[in-house]
Amino acid sequence: MIEQTLIPPVTVTELNPDTIHSATSRLGDVAGNAGERYQLDSMLTPAQFNRLPSQQETTWIREYFMTTTVEGYDQMIDRDARWARRWTDADPLAPIMATAWQDPASVGALFGVDLLVVQEGAVWRQVPGRPGLVFDGNLVDRTRDLLIRHLPWDVEQTPLEQTIFVVGAFARLGYLYDNRSARAASQAAGMIAGGLLRAAMASRRRAAVVDQFLDYPLNEALACDGVDRGLLTMIRTAPPQSEPEASNDHHS
Repeated sequence: MIEQTLIPPVTVTELNPDTIHSATSRLGDVAGNAGERYQLDSMLTPAQFNRLPSQQETTWIREYFMTTTVEGYDQMIDRDARWARRWTDADPLAPIMATAWQDPASVGALFGVDLLVVQEGAVWRQVPGRPGLVFDGNLVDRTRDLLIRHLPWDVEQTPLEQTIFVVGAFARLGYLYDNRSARAASQAAGMIAGGLLRAAMASRRRAAVVDQFLDYPLNEALACDGVDRGLLTMIRTAPPQSEPEASNDHHS
């Protein structure tokens, strides 16, 4: 019996001492971690709540943004301006991005987030409610290399052009939500991510949400300052899956 107790267990995994130290330190920390402090800082006081726009004013602000954005895009398309482009059937991302003009919930979510994609050597922004994009910024060699170097996967396996960047529009949301803007951006990101994933499944495409990355270099590459606008998450997609071949075998 004594000999058996001296045999070391072979099916037990020891916990990382650093993880234990981190957890016990957190339990003894009155201030809490950065995420918990942010949660408290994003709460509204009664005075702030009373200063928020009314429901009708909120609707006007949202409609004004959507209307002016769509009208600007339509005018550029009519003039054949190089600052706007339509999605085509040849674009691999088009069936997935279609949720941004076909699904009302996803269209509405684009008040709180911008969808950025890399096409034709530049960064383009999806237009809410339209099958098209407007120019968002150049992607020179330095910023492209910065973007590729800090994506948490091998870009050769999943091309940069197969990635959708979900960017929080914090400044725009500030008109409606004040301190709660980042919470509203996260909600909008979840809504649009759900729409993109559903569209991917419907088009037999593999897609995954990527939410662990270094913010600063990716924000820099996408021309986001991290304050008025900042990257929230990414949708990494794969090429369409081939249809299974029909069997020629016939059984009586």
